[in-house]
Amino acid sequence: MIFLHPYAWIGLAAVPLAVLIALWRARRQEITVPSMVLWERLRERIAETGHRRRRAMDLPLLLAAAFAMLAVLAAVGPMLLHETGAGRHLLFIVDLSASMRARTADGSTRWRRLQDELDRAFGQLRTQDRITLVPWPKESAASLVRQKPDAARRAVRLLRPGLLPADIARSLPVALGHMAPGEAARCIIFTDDPAALGGVLPGNVSVVSVGEAIDNAAIVAFDVDGSDVYTAIANSGGRRDASVALKQDDGPARKRNVQLAANGRTGIVWKLRLPEPKTLTVTLEAPDALETDNRVVALLRPRRTLKVALIGPECEPLRRAFDAMDDVAVTRLEEAATGFGDFDLRVFYSVSPGELPPGHVVLIAPERDVGPLRVGAETAAGALIARRDSPLVDSLDFSGVTVISARPVEAAGLRPAVSSSAGDLIGSLTSDDSLVIYVGFDFASATTNWPLRWSFAVFWANVVGLARDSSQAGWSCDRGSPDAANLLDERESTLAGEAVAFSPEALGEAPANVAPSLDLAPWLAAAALAAAIAHWRAKR
Repeated sequence: MIFLHPYAWIGLAAVPLAVLIALWRARRQEITVPSMVLWERLRERIAETGHRRRRAMDLPLLLAAAFAMLAVLAAVGPMLLHETGAGRHLLFIVDLSASMRARTADGSTRWRRLQDELDRAFGQLRTQDRITLVPWPKESAASLVRQKPDAARRAVRLLRPGLLPADIARSLPVALGHMAPGEAARCIIFTDDPAALGGVLPGNVSVVSVGEAIDNAAIVAFDVDGSDVYTAIANSGGRRDASVALKQDDGPARKRNVQLAANGRTGIVWKLRLPEPKTLTVTLEAPDALETDNRVVALLRPRRTLKVALIGPECEPLRRAFDAMDDVAVTRLEEAATGFGDFDLRVFYSVSPGELPPGHVVLIAPERDVGPLRVGAETAAGALIARRDSPLVDSLDFSGVTVISARPVEAAGLRPAVSSSAGDLIGSLTSDDSLVIYVGFDFASATTNWPLRWSFAVFWANVVGLARDSSQAGWSCDRGSPDAANLLDERESTLAGEAVAFSPEALGEAPANVAPSLDLAPWLAAAALAAAIAHWRAKR
């Protein structure tokens, strides 16, 4: 109970004061009269009814006191309260990657298990809660809006895993961006790949995982070099026999029977029979848990020269690295402008563009923030540590490479490639389908000895390879055809980890709102009016 006008309690002081005044006025008084003859006959009557009359005489006083107390209580404004649960804002990130189609040991699928965990979560929601559903990959998502639990549950039932791999870590910044500033919302990630999220998550983020080791064989690599076709098969289960077939255009399929070692990797090299086929199809026939990664279709796109712009002061090691590559045309530009020509790759050396230009960009030793990149202060670098999951450092060895000083970088969605005790020195991120690569130190001899190592040229070959793959030149696996599987990476085909079941604690505590349930002031005012009327009638 609360009181809207507590200062009105001071009015209670008038109640005992009024009673005292009334009692003082009603005290017995002596009066001198000329004769008692007329009262003699009333003596017995007064004796019989005197007590009742004294009680009747007290009734107006009691009614007056009741009126005063009720009027004061009504003026105070008492109000009864009750607690109601406030609605929570919850973000559900749902993993729709191809690996969710994998069959589990009990004959179900990871997707079925994920739906069971989602049902448990929806069963803990209240009608006041609101859900923002974030299906991932983003291309599979409709507009992200807050929905009632029933509407969100119906939307989840319509979702299906796709044929694409999905970097679930990239979904987290997208989801958190739908929280209002200062809002105490919570995010729950439903996935089979918790390892991709890293070890430390924000306190308002929880993970539900259905990942477990699967007995699977997968095509994890596919490449064409001249007349050679290279295919790699990874086996994440026990030893098995398999059949691998290669088909060129509409020609007959060539099959090979292979024995896949337990938890091993097997490479197969084919010779092209047609000089320039337009389509290559590789099919793996083996009993396994995931069919999506057993067929790959690759399309031949005409290979063209990659146009590269080197922007900034002359850097001889960088120029030599690009000149040594085939099908790469290098143009050197002096100024860090953004409106200069049509290039597949722009490399900014020791200069910072005003904003990120379109296309693929490499930023080397910028002195200030550029786009989403937050460049730190120059500091001692120390030993370099390569992240083996980054394609930028594929086949690289940084032993013997020294960097005196560098500027570490931070950015949402950054994929680190090389780090040191100072932070991330080389990394990449994808922004609006453009590749942005950051290198936090220049290549002067006073800064690093890296240009003298063979890994320097290999690194820039990797950069060009990523830019070439993104520019739709050369061979690429068809990721859009509904009848063709995608070339999933090896990690996507062998995802394993400890299952983490949904827990109600992941939803957080439901905040409570105190709401008024009954305003007593009108009732007390009505009672005071009734007491006033009764007092008036008693006084008559």
